[in-house]
Amino acid sequence: MKRLYLFICLTVVTFSVYADYNDGLVYFKQQQYKQAYQEFKQSADHGDVNGLTALAVMYQKGLGVPKNLTLAARYTEKAAKRGNLAAQNNLANLYAVGLGLKQDYKKAFYWYSKAEKQGSAGAAYNLGLSYKNGDGVEKNYEKAFRWYQKAANEGYVLAYASLGAFYYDGLGIEKNYEEAYKNFNKAKNYNIPRAFYGLGVMYANGNYVKQDSVKAINYFIDGANRNDDKSQYQLGKLYNEGKFVKPDMVASYKWLTLSANQGNADAKALLPKVKAKLSNAQLQQAEQAVAEFKPIDQNPLMINQH
Repeated sequence: MKRLYLFICLTVVTFSVYADYNDGLVYFKQQQYKQAYQEFKQSADHGDVNGLTALAVMYQKGLGVPKNLTLAARYTEKAAKRGNLAAQNNLANLYAVGLGLKQDYKKAFYWYSKAEKQGSAGAAYNLGLSYKNGDGVEKNYEKAFRWYQKAANEGYVLAYASLGAFYYDGLGIEKNYEEAYKNFNKAKNYNIPRAFYGLGVMYANGNYVKQDSVKAINYFIDGANRNDDKSQYQLGKLYNEGKFVKPDMVASYKWLTLSANQGNADAKALLPKVKAKLSNAQLQQAEQAVAEFKPIDQNPLMINQH
């Protein structure tokens, strides 16, 4: 009789948990965020991992509650420890950038590893990135390449651009321009910004393909308009030098500024030299162009891949 009573109680609690979460989803889709928060909170208080992840989103974006990155990280960690794949990926990302908690690359690597073991292609990609940069682990291009390859084989399209760069530069694998070109093209088909830069470099230098300055410039423009900092720097540099294009200091300043704003060291170094060539009127025109710049949206297929 005790077992039957316990089963009934557990069934009622479980049903209540799912009801709370599903009611929260209904409110959330209706943008009634305060009501959604209340339902998600009840679900989370009963230990539902979906409720925990939902609360993390609410606090991270300030929906129905004041924005609180610390609480967002706390709920994400609770869900991650309960084995939720999305939460493990998100927690790793939070540790990688230091959002809502102290930046810790080793912990980021740990949680990416946990998520990858559950089959996350995105986590495999981030493990490759960790080995490439030496974040939380010793830098190792061969391991980075293998993780990128695994991620690509599992359909994580960002990895194609990374593989293209590794083949092009011979990092962790023998240099192979043909494979570089193939992978950059795959990434381009998914609108990955860095792929356009890679193809631009190949056409500019005539690697595997016939040298073509027009195609090179067009690919750099495509990448720059998708907010790729390397493409933006390359355009700024070419407009400054008048290589492949007519010299244009206003365009040079625009693209170098956009690149420098993303932390590109080369753009930061060249920008003052270009600025010195501008008249006050040209500088005003260039700064207006920077302010009005709106990047082309990335392919939704590459967003939130787990």
